[in-house]
Amino acid sequence: MTAFKLDANHEQPNEADDLLGLIAAFNSREELFADWRERNAPQTWTENWWFADAGTIEREGWNLSASRYRPESREAAVHRNPRELLEELQEDVSVILGGPRGARAFHGEWNYTISPTRSP
Repeated sequence: MTAFKLDANHEQPNEADDLLGLIAAFNSREELFADWRERNAPQTWTENWWFADAGTIEREGWNLSASRYRPESREAAVHRNPRELLEELQEDVSVILGGPRGARAFHGEWNYTISPTRSP
């Protein structure tokens, strides 16, 4: 079985096809449910399958979006410094608008400033 990317012509094979894994998980759902019940809930869930009980689904208004019921990751997110992101954005705008003059015009139009962070 081959999955295809959702490009304009639907002709590009998707090597990261997880449909076979989905079929295998469905066919062995009873065994997997035993694994699910015995899991260590505080640990990060790394599998591409999980279970939700009918009561939970009902409380969510019968929304069947699978990601709604995926166990939350307890790993800490790594966030980039907003100042670095703004500087990177300013560089990109400068290139798009034609150098520093275009970037200054953009900066003035949006009227934002990057000020040093104050210590408490």
